Amino acid sequence: MKKVSRVEELEEKILNGNLSQKELEEVYSEILKEEQKFDAKQENLDQQLDELDQKIEKSEKRGKFFSRLIDYAMVFSVLVGFGLIFYSLVSQVDTWFIGLCFILPAGFYFYSQKKEKQRTERIKKFSYQNGMEFLNDEYIDLDYSSEDSKKLELFNKGNYGGSFSNVLKTTRDNADLFIFDYQYTQGTGDSKSHYEQTVCLFRKAERNLPEFTLKPERFYHKIGSVFGYQDVDFSSDSGFSKKYLLRGKDENAIRMIFGPEKLHYFKMNSGLSVESGITDLIVYKHNKRVKVKNLSNFIQTATEINNMFN
Repeated sequence: MKKVSRVEELEEKILNGNLSQKELEEVYSEILKEEQKFDAKQENLDQQLDELDQKIEKSEKRGKFFSRLIDYAMVFSVLVGFGLIFYSLVSQVDTWFIGLCFILPAGFYFYSQKKEKQRTERIKKFSYQNGMEFLNDEYIDLDYSSEDSKKLELFNKGNYGGSFSNVLKTTRDNADLFIFDYQYTQGTGDSKSHYEQTVCLFRKAERNLPEFTLKPERFYHKIGSVFGYQDVDFSSDSGFSKKYLLRGKDENAIRMIFGPEKLHYFKMNSGLSVESGITDLIVYKHNKRVKVKNLSNFIQTATEINNMFN
């Protein structure tokens, strides 16, 4: 016989209207306890959010400070460079080469800054033309806004985490869609590498996908598979298995959702990376930022992929 808890017993009496005054007081007391627990949890959550906001604010301030410091250093470098070249002309001492060594890095820096600003302006214009919300880099907590986003491999790469820029927000087929540039750096010293990619993130609360990572298979992946590195292969479609590396915690669940149509689609469309974090799904091409003129096509491709996993 199933044991009935005190709470269930009281619930049944409430439904039947058989509560005594003492039991009514007991119910009221339980309600107060639950409210206190809820308030405590809410207060703890608010405190965590405040701490996160403070961290983000400090990070933004540090970022702006170092950005300005670099700007001043580059301006100083240009002034020193021109000073050395001028000194070379008036004194006939060969300091012009040293001057160029100061000017060229600064010139490259300012050129890259100008290109970034131009890209941001073009993406902003694209957002207005397509009815999207332009968030720029104000949504840098995107990977913290969902527990499922934390499970995505891309957002766990980098020495100190990545950064977002040129963030757009819209909806596609009952899903929130974020489009953004994502950058991260791996390694140190001579082995340091910087990666940039344009990402589409689809967030659908009612979705329940198994966690998986799909990306182009490289030669070193094939070597790794010999030593036990996971790769979900399909004997029914060797073409897909040769082109893509597919990994995840629940291999059986992954095989269930990757039917023949999906395998054929990815076999015919190489170079894509897709990751699932249960409710969140991202689509991108590793280390490839999409040109603004190709952004509509990229979003269309990403939406097709997202719809396959609805």
